Amino acid sequence: MAKVSAFSAQRYIIDDTATEKLRTLLTGSRDETKVITTINRKFPLSIKDIRSVCPVELLGESAWVMPWLTDDAVNYRVAQLARGNSETAALGHFDFILWHRQWIKNKNVDDSLLNHLPVLDFSKKEICVYDSLKTMTSIDEDDMDLLRNVFRKRGGLKDWRETYHVQWRQKDSVNCGIFVCSAAENEVNKLDVQEEGLTMTQCRILRRFHGAEMIKNVDEAIRNVDGNTAIF
Repeated sequence: MAKVSAFSAQRYIIDDTATEKLRTLLTGSRDETKVITTINRKFPLSIKDIRSVCPVELLGESAWVMPWLTDDAVNYRVAQLARGNSETAALGHFDFILWHRQWIKNKNVDDSLLNHLPVLDFSKKEICVYDSLKTMTSIDEDDMDLLRNVFRKRGGLKDWRETYHVQWRQKDSVNCGIFVCSAAENEVNKLDVQEEGLTMTQCRILRRFHGAEMIKNVDEAIRNVDGNTAIF
């Protein structure tokens, strides 16, 4: 039986080099919307996205600035985690949005929207639900019908079941994205956690960690408008 672990701040410590890399990237005069890296040419990342995860103020000792994460930030981090594990794959939130629009309009999702679906491991026949606020008790039947349609060529989710994994509980209204990223990391790394409500201090630790991980491989020069260049 896997050991169930309590939250440990030691696991998410980032070193001075990572902290300085974040600080350098998040300061100065730059185009915050410019894409600085992508995963599989599908999941872009900009400075604006990084700032939504870990604002430069959060690198200080006492700041508590915690904005909502951008959709692209969450998509990028989850895709980054999936890329590092051969048993997992990621879908962006926009995939489901496109499916949903087609489903509402036609009650059928066009094959053209499914061409780039990753190969998924259906061996367990489970839809795993991660709800950090613990407000979800079941998947809406219309959403299930949509998913059955999407995967109609792969069995249509016949005999599948919903599972609700134990995860950290969210006690605020702004850190939803961080809990998504952390749940994905725990799943990919097969880390079983105990159910516990995380404090804002712990959320701050996770934001710094995920921010540092997201730019770990961003090694190109980032040039300021004023001509200064920071080499990572």
